[in-house]
Parts: sequence; C-alpha cells; structure tokens
Amino acid sequence: MSAEHNHGNMKGKKLGLSILLNLLITVAQGIGALVSGSLSLLSDALHNFSDVIALIISYIADKLTQKEFTPEKTFGFKRAEVIAALINATTLIVIALMITKEAISRFNQPVEVDSFLVIVLAALSILVNAGSALLIKGEAKDNMNMRSAYLHLMSDLFSSIAVLVGGVLMHYYQVYWVDGILSLAIAAYLIYASSGLLLKTLKVLMQFAPSDIKPKNIEDRILKMDEIKNIHHIHIWQLNDKDIHFEAHIDFNNDIRLSEATTIINTIRVMLKNEFDINHSILQPGHNGQNV
Repeated sequence: MSAEHNHGNMKGKKLGLSILLNLLITVAQGIGALVSGSLSLLSDALHNFSDVIALIISYIADKLTQKEFTPEKTFGFKRAEVIAALINATTLIVIALMITKEAISRFNQPVEVDSFLVIVLAALSILVNAGSALLIKGEAKDNMNMRSAYLHLMSDLFSSIAVLVGGVLMHYYQVYWVDGILSLAIAAYLIYASSGLLLKTLKVLMQFAPSDIKPKNIEDRILKMDEIKNIHHIHIWQLNDKDIHFEAHIDFNNDIRLSEATTIINTIRVMLKNEFDINHSILQPGHNGQNV
C-alpha cells in the first residue's frame, strides 16, 4: 500500500470521527435550542449541522479523488474536492442569511432564554469543534477540500465561544437582546470566512490562472532563452490545489532538429516546475509561426 493511499485512509478516518462528534453535538444543541428558546444556540446548531454536511461532502470527495483515472475520465475525480469546497462555502453563506433574517425579527419580539442550558451546550460545542479541527488541521494546509471542512469547524468554534459569552451575560445580567446581537455577529463572520474560499473555488472551476502566478512573468522568463523567438497561446489553469497546468506555443529562432527542440522543451518544463510550481506543461514547438 502506497504512502499516499495510507495518507488518504487516515484522512478518511479523521473525517469520519469528526462527522460523528459533530452529529452528536448538533442533535444536543438542536434540542437545547428548542427547550431554552435561544436563537444564538439554534444558529450554532444549524452551523454545526452544516459542519456535518460539509464533512460528509468532504469525506465523499476524498474517496472519489482516490479513484484511478480511466480512458473516459482522464483526470479521474480530482475536481471533486473543488466542487466539495464550493458547496461547503455556499452552504455557510446561505445559513448566515437565514440566521440574519431570524435575528432581525427577534429584535421586535425579544424572547426570554434559558441561559444555563445555553452555557452548557455552547461549552460542549467548543470542545467538539476544537477537537475536530485539530484532527484535520494538518491536511487542511495543502488541500482545498479539507480546508473548507476545517473552515467550517473553526467558524463554528468561534461562534460557540460567542454563544457561551452571551449565555453568561444573559444568565447574570438578563440582557436577552444579546442573543440577537450574537446571532447577527455569527452570520457576519460566516459570510466573511466563506467568501474568500467561494471566490477561490469559482476561479479554479472557471480555469483562471492561479492568483500567485503572473503569465507575463512566465512569458518574460521563457523569452530570455536564446533559442526562443516567441511564445503565444498561453493557458494556465488549476485542476485542484496541487495540479497546475500550463500550455503554450513556442517559436524557435532556427529550424532546429526535433531532438534539439525536445531538449529545450524539457529544460523549460524543469524551469516551470522549479520557479513557478507548475507540475504539468504542454509546449507545442514551431518555427516562423508554424507549429507542429
């Protein structure tokens, strides 16, 4: 069994444990919100439920990406992780808008809240989300799919902390309007935390060049080579977090032999990998504007 496959299995196990933990706390918070009458606790329960959905989507996407490519599916299911990240980010924004609508209506009709229950369940949610986030933190560094799941967990961790603080304030000072304020704050944070990931996934799906790579810099670098006269039809796009593709037509100054052209093209490929982290390049050689 390869190291990559072992890593995938471990990632799947961590996601599975996180799903179980978040499902338990979601049920507890949902019941607690109905009993206590707390909108902020209900918001946190909905957020936790979105965590469960996000983790399940991430788990499925992780399994799909481990499938081998076929003649019909030449890239396999590598884009599944990007689609999962897009769904997760969109879900967070939708939930935030729902919370905002309900919080605004609460200001007109304040509700007395069982603050002690809010405190207990918020504290449990903090422990669960912190533990789940720690489980997948390592994988979230270089994987868009895992980062979206990690973002869900961390955003819910912060919202649970806010709910806990609100519960304490309501318990000791009976300021029940804090419940609505906290709900709006949670919603605003969800939108803020998700918008960046949403835009990034859309850029990948639209096959935009990665934001940290400037096509003009690559063009200038290749044109510094004495053998190259021109470069055109440049395309740079991402398959997922790790796979960056580059395509271009290159014109040679001289009508050189195929073996010489192959050597130069291989040199360019190594340069693209080392200097721009582009791990897949297709370079079509030509002379006097005629490409093969």
